[in-house]
Amino acid sequence: MSVRPNDRWHNVNGVGTIEQIQWEYANQTSSLDVEKLSEDFKIELKKAIANADLPIILLLYDNKGLISIAASKLKSCKVTTFESWLT
Repeated sequence: MSVRPNDRWHNVNGVGTIEQIQWEYANQTSSLDVEKLSEDFKIELKKAIANADLPIILLLYDNKGLISIAASKLKSCKVTTFESWLT
């Protein structure tokens, strides 16, 4: 799924000077297409909602508070039990 920003980040270990860090940051972020990331996210979310695909909705939001609410409201259980049920 292309909506997860972490897939695009690279490791900057070994970069020592401020100038090297600035160059590496500019180099790595220049290829980010924020509009495409946003559009991909919207498409995936709309698809998940249309399919009532709760695991994907929760994955897209990756919000522990939302998972906690879903666990208590939908299954009347603790988060760990709910996460096990999702996978």
